[in-house]
Amino acid sequence: GGIGSGVIVDSRGYILTCYHMITNASNIYVIPFGYEEKKFKATILTVDKSLNLAILRIQSPYPLKEVSLGDSLLMEIADMVLAIGNPFGLEQSVTHGIISDNKRDLMIKGIVYKDMIQTDAPINRGSSGGPLVNMNGEVIGINMAIYSSTGVYNGISFALPINQAKPLLARTIPTGEF
Repeated sequence: GGIGSGVIVDSRGYILTCYHMITNASNIYVIPFGYEEKKFKATILTVDKSLNLAILRIQSPYPLKEVSLGDSLLMEIADMVLAIGNPFGLEQSVTHGIISDNKRDLMIKGIVYKDMIQTDAPINRGSSGGPLVNMNGEVIGINMAIYSSTGVYNGISFALPINQAKPLLARTIPTGEF
C-alpha cells in the first residue's frame, strides 16, 4: 500500500490529509506520532476533491496532540517554513525552506488549485498530506505536490493554504473552531 502523511487537527482523532493519498484505498491505517508501535484503522468522514483534501477519523484510547492552525494569509514571500512528512516511508522527516510564492495557481490532472504556497522545502513521495509549518509552529499549509518531470523533488514544492481547508474542517468536525 501507499504511504502518506496527515495532520491531527482535533485531539478526538480527526486527521486532515490529501485526498489523492486515499483514493481507491480499501483500508486506511494511521500511525500517530508518538505511538509508532500502534496502528489505527481510519474512517473517511469527508472529501473535497476540488481542494484535494480528506478528513479521516481514528478512535484512539491514547491522548492525541492536535496541531495549531495558523493564518496562511499572514505569510509572506521569503518566510521560513518547515515541511513535515514521511518521504519514502521515513517517518517524521523535517525539511526547511522559504516561501517562494504565496499565490501560485497550479493545474494538476485537470484541476486548478488557486493561490497555492510555493516553497523550496523538499517534499517527496509520502510527504503529501503533511503540514507546512511556520516558525511559530503553526500549520499554514498541507503539502500536496512537487513540480518535477521525474517524480522526485527538484526544488519546487506546493502546499494548499490552511485557510482554504478551514471551512471544510468547520463543516465536518462537531464544535470545531477553525
